Amino acid sequence: MSSTPLLNVKNLNFHYPQRELFKDFSVDINAGVTIITGDDGCGKTSFLQLLAGVLPMQSGQIVVNANKVVSDPHVYLNHVFWVDAHNDQIDNILVKDYLASLASSYQNFSQQILEEAIAGLALDAHLEKQFFMLSTGTKRKVWLAAALSSGCTITLLDDAFAGVDKLSIQFFITALNRTLAESRQAWIISTYHQLEALENLHTIDLGANVL
Repeated sequence: MSSTPLLNVKNLNFHYPQRELFKDFSVDINAGVTIITGDDGCGKTSFLQLLAGVLPMQSGQIVVNANKVVSDPHVYLNHVFWVDAHNDQIDNILVKDYLASLASSYQNFSQQILEEAIAGLALDAHLEKQFFMLSTGTKRKVWLAAALSSGCTITLLDDAFAGVDKLSIQFFITALNRTLAESRQAWIISTYHQLEALENLHTIDLGANVL
């Protein structure tokens, strides 16, 4: 596959009222998996939210797919998978209904991959439940199944494996390695888990690169 970066962040600036978090921060993100590391408070979640368009950049630029500058955020977000794990607006939605909505939300969605992920992540017993009934780990597994099947160019996962059991993580790693061998995608993940078994693995240490 091409070694051209799939996503470029150029001169990113963002600050909270009491803290400057990113100043002229630039980074290239290649196809494969990029793990975001750094101590608590260094900006891992904020960085993912900026890439997801949840937080507005004060200034900077996102470039996708070989220097194609994305000026329309709606066009950009059509190629991005992001879930706010702390969003309570879906608490009353059935898991099966959320998963059924993916086909109309993502143009490269794969029903086959979704069905394999439901089985591999042991989600069958939870399909008729509402999200507020799920444990933290089971919610994360629903997001992992959705991310795998979405087919998005860019996937953003924050604290991806909180409460997720070891067998499910192993299934996810195997499934993601297969996905990345077949398509050019960038997965940007914050996690405290060791994921050496993932192929084409990169790391961004925000503690070393950000104020």
